[in-house]
Amino acid sequence: MRSKHLFTLVFVTCILSSMFCYGQVTSFPLEGEFHNYATFSVGSCSVSNMTVKYKLNTVANEPSVLLNFKWEAYETADDNCLSREQFEMFIEVGIDGKSVYIPATGILGTTPRGNNDWGYNPFVVPPDWDKLFLISLRGVKVGNSAGRVYVSNDMARTYWSSGNMKVNSVILLDKLGNKKAIQ
Repeated sequence: MRSKHLFTLVFVTCILSSMFCYGQVTSFPLEGEFHNYATFSVGSCSVSNMTVKYKLNTVANEPSVLLNFKWEAYETADDNCLSREQFEMFIEVGIDGKSVYIPATGILGTTPRGNNDWGYNPFVVPPDWDKLFLISLRGVKVGNSAGRVYVSNDMARTYWSSGNMKVNSVILLDKLGNKKAIQ
């Protein structure tokens, strides 16, 4: 009940002060990391383990998204194989029992070598509201924006400010359509 009163207080304060207040109810930042210590493939690259860090935040009433990762090559002699592969990463977010996906396109820095060092220069990017949440990864092709269906601008703002977001995993999608969840 207290959160309902807090929302009402924030909403009324925003109306009275004529402020734009999307995103001020959710407890931000949402941050953490996931590990996968199993061996898996991204295209033809064998990864022996991977750690990903994420941070979702609100800055000046705009969403900001950060994703960085490190990994180890299964074959130490091929510690640069991941940089030769086409792949995309998505942050899987649960909202009211539904999963939606935040594309990491444009927020990753350089792809790190497979020596368990973090990537360089990850960016904190304010994504456009109408490109913030993909409804599904079904039919998504790496490097191709055709066929991607996003929630509307208004729905993205509602999701972001709902206070009900939970990061479930980070999904790697390779050019062959193979998906790997890092949880």
